Amino acid sequence: SNGHMDMMSTQAPKPYDLPDDNIYYALRDNESNNWILSGGGVLFMDGNQGMHSKKMRLLDKDAMAFTAISTDEATYFGGKNCVWKYTFSSGEFDNVTQFTTETEFNITSMVRFSEDRIILLSTGINKAYEFNISTDEVKPVKEDLGYNFTAGLCDSDGNLWLARAGEGLFCYDKDLHLLKTYTTNNSKLAND
Repeated sequence: SNGHMDMMSTQAPKPYDLPDDNIYYALRDNESNNWILSGGGVLFMDGNQGMHSKKMRLLDKDAMAFTAISTDEATYFGGKNCVWKYTFSSGEFDNVTQFTTETEFNITSMVRFSEDRIILLSTGINKAYEFNISTDEVKPVKEDLGYNFTAGLCDSDGNLWLARAGEGLFCYDKDLHLLKTYTTNNSKLAND
């Protein structure tokens, strides 16, 4: 379902105050906007019109996001059981996609997997989700990708690389089938 998001000007004594000292993620998007995602909410700093800041509100609450990813058209944010989008052409938030899971799913990492697919990952939950940029559809990934993700990327061949805390690197093909696992036991850092 889609929700509503507003940009609310901060009323803090200092216009550049952080909402919280616990910073989850920082991003400079493709339009030179700066985003600070913190335990106290999301701070937006317009890189094109000077460094004025705005605190985000989502569904009448302070917006919460743990990670973000930028495309040519928009920046997508991962929060608690939701993905929200800031579109560059409108300069506005024009979509919030909420989804339900068995337990609360805090999106802590997002990986652009193809032109229209983003993989949503979380720490502590043995589940990953796929978000379709074109349709705003969220669905569980069928394959067991594990849990405690710390990082991820998609390579030039379209393979998905995921790092899990203390377990090394995992490489998956375009259909999310495991290709290879790399740990300190089976890989060298040198190019010997």
